[in-house]
Amino acid sequence: LRVLDNYIVAEAVNIVKSNRDAQIVPVYCFDPRHFARSRYGPKKTGIHRANFLLQSVENLKARLKELGSDLLVFHRTPETVLPNCLLAGAENSVFT
Repeated sequence: LRVLDNYIVAEAVNIVKSNRDAQIVPVYCFDPRHFARSRYGPKKTGIHRANFLLQSVENLKARLKELGSDLLVFHRTPETVLPNCLLAGAENSVFT
């Protein structure tokens, strides 16, 4: 979850440069399905991986704030979060 060499961030920057009215809303979803038990029994995301992921998201949020942005963080599935982040009647793009 890096900022400087991230293709998605670079693409978002290009959009803002070409259209100053464009708004970028960085979003991260902790998808509950990734923390559920697998069909084999253990959790898909163990404690160490979960801690690493949490620290990575916190770091990304801090880096984006340094750049004058922020990161919206949700504990829901992306398909329930993202439609609510899009502006009705506006031209929207989603980068994943």
